[in-house]
Amino acid sequence: MKTIEIIEERIGDYEETRETVSYDLSNSRLGIGVIMAMAGLVGIWGVTCIINGLATAGNVTEISRGLITAVT
Repeated sequence: MKTIEIIEERIGDYEETRETVSYDLSNSRLGIGVIMAMAGLVGIWGVTCIINGLATAGNVTEISRGLITAVT
């Protein structure tokens, strides 16, 4: 658990207010790790699909034409 110190300063006021807030960062790190793992799997799936498309279609022009047709 990390402790983050937040200092609040006010214009014209010479008193210093300090507030210490504790944040539990383990859940957010777990969430980011899961998101990164899923993004990696999607990337691997995309590369696999491109390789499969090249093997099936035979050349890049047919794949480009199919991609443009799918988008439009």
